[in-house]
Amino acid sequence: MQIEKEHSEMVGTLAKRGELILASMTPLKMHCLHMAVGVAGECGEIQDAIGFPIDRENVVEELGDAEFYMEGVRQGYGINRADTLPDAESPGANNRTSLEYLNDCASSLNIAGCELLDQVKKHVIYNKEPDIEHIKQYLRKLEFYMAALRVYFKMSREDILAHNIDKLIKGKDGKPPRYHGGQYSDEAAQTRADKA
Repeated sequence: MQIEKEHSEMVGTLAKRGELILASMTPLKMHCLHMAVGVAGECGEIQDAIGFPIDRENVVEELGDAEFYMEGVRQGYGINRADTLPDAESPGANNRTSLEYLNDCASSLNIAGCELLDQVKKHVIYNKEPDIEHIKQYLRKLEFYMAALRVYFKMSREDILAHNIDKLIKGKDGKPPRYHGGQYSDEAAQTRADKA
């Protein structure tokens, strides 16, 4: 138990204090951290939706949410999506349809989301200059595995984006949009009118 105590004391001493992080925060850093946290969270939700049984509707929704946050990262860092498209053909192009393959893609997507978050953390928390090439690399990995999932589920990126737009600002099938009038509010984010 001594090692646990020692470790706990070390964490209490070395963890960068919140007030120091806040003092170096900028609107850009906050935006990029928000978007990267969102990417990582949505990638985890995609992997969860690919459990048993597979929740296809939720996969569509979470892929759209991941697209939202990825676009936010690109906007924050001034990255063009064309610069993050995979060099190689998507693994889905091989028409591999096994559940094992699907789980591998979801797991790899989740890892790429965490890698992106870690890269943004270095910029936001450690005050390093953003490493745009590494950020592009992790966005490219995300694009690669999202393409594979779309092939597996026989859906297009345009379908995913349209679903996300309907959910957030247009509404569909008698459901209201989450953000009436297309404006963000904490209340709307918490109430989630599209889920009522």
